[in-house]
Amino acid sequence: MKGQERDAEEERSEEELLEWLKAHPGLKAGILRLLELAKNEKGEVRRAADAEERTIREIKGLGREVLQEWARSQEEEASNRVE
Repeated sequence: MKGQERDAEEERSEEELLEWLKAHPGLKAGILRLLELAKNEKGEVRRAADAEERTIREIKGLGREVLQEWARSQEEEASNRVE
């Protein structure tokens, strides 16, 4: 029974994640770039140092996107309180 509950919870979590990613395209794009970097299907990254540098750059970009999303959320929340 616990296995079925866990499967249902994971499925719900995946659905929630997909909906969230649809609502936040900038974050989705950054996550996809990280996944592409990890797969390296095109063989563009040959050295670990290059992979590390690109990963750091992508994570910083994601961080900026997260802060922008957070700021928009805070602004919206403050606006709703005023109204």
